[in-house]
Amino acid sequence: DGSNGWAIDGSILKMPENKLYFLFSSWDANFQNMFIAPMSDPWTISGNRTLLSAPTYGWERFGLPINEGPQVLIHEGKLHIIYSASGYWTHQYALGRLTYDGVGSIMNQNSWTKSATPVFQQAGDIVGTGHASFVKSPDGTEDWIVYHAHHDRDNWQDDRDILIQQ
Repeated sequence: DGSNGWAIDGSILKMPENKLYFLFSSWDANFQNMFIAPMSDPWTISGNRTLLSAPTYGWERFGLPINEGPQVLIHEGKLHIIYSASGYWTHQYALGRLTYDGVGSIMNQNSWTKSATPVFQQAGDIVGTGHASFVKSPDGTEDWIVYHAHHDRDNWQDDRDILIQQ
């Protein structure tokens, strides 16, 4: 976008009437935040970015204050953005959720409700859960989450496993 800033974890949100938006993470001040920008086609940002989410909750600030990895999830007719929060190298890396209220501009932060707690996080030996995507089961009857977690909960070596579950 026009800020010419560093950005990672881009994904595209396609709304009715083929309106496209680019979701991504970028640094702003001392935080890694999530932004949205309009697109004119699937490869061109056509306007300035707008802040969607900053790491405001304590559970989003382990290691560093980070919101990243935005992924679109439409479930039961509701639009959500699932994102990763905190440092990926921490056990507390977890998934958060923004839900579009259905009123107002999709590019307005106030049109979204942010979950005050993680919606998916460490459990048992599975720690550092984050950066998810969502797929259907091979027969199309179930929704599955695909995510990564630390390979060894007791010895962080930057190794991560890809996990999938219903």
